[in-house]
Amino acid sequence: MNDNGLLEMVKEVHFGVWILDLKRQTIFDGDETRELEPLLYKTLLYFIEHNDAIVTRQELVDNVWQQSFVDDNAINRAIFELRKACKSEHDPSTVIKTHYRKGYSLVPKVKLVTFDAVEAEEQSKGLSQEALNISPPSSASPSLTLNSASAPTQSGVDDRVAPKTTKQLNYIGLVLSIFIVVVLAFIAQYFQSTEQDTEYEFKDEPLVWKMGTYEYPIVSHTKEFVAYSFKGLREAVSSIHLKNLNSHQDIVVVQSDYDAYPIGWKANQNTLFYQIISVGENSVCEVWEVSIDANNEPSNHAKLFDCDSSYKMSATGLDDVVIYSKFGYRNKKGAAAIVAWEKNSGNEYQITSPMILSYGDYYTSISGAGDKLAFLRFQPYGTQIFVTNVDGSEQYMVADLDYRVRTVQWMPSRNSLFWFNHLDKELNFFDLDSSAHSKSSLNVSAEVREMVPFSDGEFFYTSDWANYDLLSLDVTTQRVETVSNVELQERIVAPLNIADQFIMLLEGSRHSLWRVEGDNRYKLTDLDFENTIGLDVSADGKSLLVTTTSHLHVYDLEAGTWKNEVFIKGSIQSAFWNDSHSIIYTKSVVHGNKNYVYAYDFESGFHKELLQGTVTQAKFIQEHVVLFTDAKNRFYLYNTIDNTKTLLFERLDLSDLIWSSDQTHLYFTDNIAVYKKPLSQSGQEQVIYEIDKDSAMIKSLQVNGFAQEQSAQIYIGVLKNSGNQFGKFIPIENE
Repeated sequence: MNDNGLLEMVKEVHFGVWILDLKRQTIFDGDETRELEPLLYKTLLYFIEHNDAIVTRQELVDNVWQQSFVDDNAINRAIFELRKACKSEHDPSTVIKTHYRKGYSLVPKVKLVTFDAVEAEEQSKGLSQEALNISPPSSASPSLTLNSASAPTQSGVDDRVAPKTTKQLNYIGLVLSIFIVVVLAFIAQYFQSTEQDTEYEFKDEPLVWKMGTYEYPIVSHTKEFVAYSFKGLREAVSSIHLKNLNSHQDIVVVQSDYDAYPIGWKANQNTLFYQIISVGENSVCEVWEVSIDANNEPSNHAKLFDCDSSYKMSATGLDDVVIYSKFGYRNKKGAAAIVAWEKNSGNEYQITSPMILSYGDYYTSISGAGDKLAFLRFQPYGTQIFVTNVDGSEQYMVADLDYRVRTVQWMPSRNSLFWFNHLDKELNFFDLDSSAHSKSSLNVSAEVREMVPFSDGEFFYTSDWANYDLLSLDVTTQRVETVSNVELQERIVAPLNIADQFIMLLEGSRHSLWRVEGDNRYKLTDLDFENTIGLDVSADGKSLLVTTTSHLHVYDLEAGTWKNEVFIKGSIQSAFWNDSHSIIYTKSVVHGNKNYVYAYDFESGFHKELLQGTVTQAKFIQEHVVLFTDAKNRFYLYNTIDNTKTLLFERLDLSDLIWSSDQTHLYFTDNIAVYKKPLSQSGQEQVIYEIDKDSAMIKSLQVNGFAQEQSAQIYIGVLKNSGNQFGKFIPIENE
């Protein structure tokens, strides 16, 4: 499974009496199916990959845990739990053998079953009329007459048997046909009921009337309150408000010198968890709780613990246990895992174990009964939704989506989950009892950002507040100018080899590409897709690379036409030109714990693997030199001729690393400041621009990579808050 893409071709792995399903991360011994928690699945997968060798403890640390230090007890526990999970009544022997002072090995032989092999086997089992020698009855012989005086044939078989066999086979064929029709009808009806796509119209009922930015509505389990954050148009920080859903009274719960956000409610109690946060030089991160008393007033504010995050967290709880998304997972600032913190003892234990290449588990909610958790795992290609017991046992995935989900909620009166697809304006419901997934189109005019259920038919929502501006920074003079501030989003640009000229993506009702030349701009083309992740112009200025999560598109800037489209299996993370006909791209695969970097030549159609591992972004800065970063925010130079890697420096303290480069310097941001650093180990970084963190944040960065140092420009995409709506959707049919 070290071969690139092999996991995408393998359906299942046989070892001993067990069958490992790679997609579902389960093992099956013929009688029992067992879910594997992520850490055990990764450990088993590594043993399968190296089934012909002894695996050392250090190999497990480096490739499974992927941390600089792992306690021996953690490895011992993982091996013990894996042996326990793989113990079957059909074969009580152990599957993992210990080699004293050497390591471990997988005992059973391994057999890989590919999707192609399964398909071929299914085809070989198919019955056809030709294979069964079934022929329709002749119109000239409607009846069948048996001749008892007929002599045997040369083969010695009485030909009186043949008509009887043909009649039987015709009967069997008829029965099979009826059976297949019934099965297909059942399947069609099943999918129609489980994947139905309906459309609901809602009336919009406003909940608030003040101008500002409303975010993060969270309904209490008792259905008495909805908490939300609010930032007035002239205010520097967000405060927390509470809406009494019975009296409609609005209460200010938390007002601080720093931003305050609601992050969850305790199960079946009117106790709210909230986070105090400030980013920058004097960063602050604290988690608090507040109870709502019998008079519907907030009381007993209590600080629970300090945190280390520039991200808003998510929390819930039971009694004296707080379950929350803890950032800094595996020393990666932007990654999170779900953990439980015991209020009385201060002890903490981990509930989930996401892979290092995912961005972690960033949101969780608890069921009405308080026995189950749903949580979101942010993958490079989208979002996975999991359900688990509150102690982390019996985890299983219910959805694997190619878009970002902000929250997942439990429906109030049934055992099902709800999430909102803001890209397609779809309400999604997953019934945990029947595993049925249904979708409903949202027919409203508002651009909805968040939706949370209040009842089975009513939802609270906030509309979109994001507004992007595009700035131009002259690296030499450090002069900043606004080059675009339209109402549409203009966060992705590709500089041309001329000052003040670039290609820009506008994200409106239909995405489009525009060419900007100083104060003049004109449209190049509309796009038929909306999942663009990057733009890049070739060195000769003739071709534009438009990258989506699954395709590489090339637009001819001289002819004004599309000239190439290449599908990439997996999920593309980034792509940049190398020369006029070849590029470098980074991709991830669904079932792997690695990313892959390829060089691709459009003329020959040849893909060449350059790197694999925890690479997050890579680009050529010279003909045979690649600059790349890994999941721990380390910058490397890679020589494609002698395959050597040189560590430039690392920024483990950054939560969200965004970077660009030219041939001599690296430019990166922590969402507040823009830093410049020479592409050498000894060069010092310096701040060349800083934004007002209370009013905006930097979300994209692109340098004019072919300009000379004295005229280098950086285009900065800035996200600003604007006023939005906070209201309630009520189905029109329920009026």
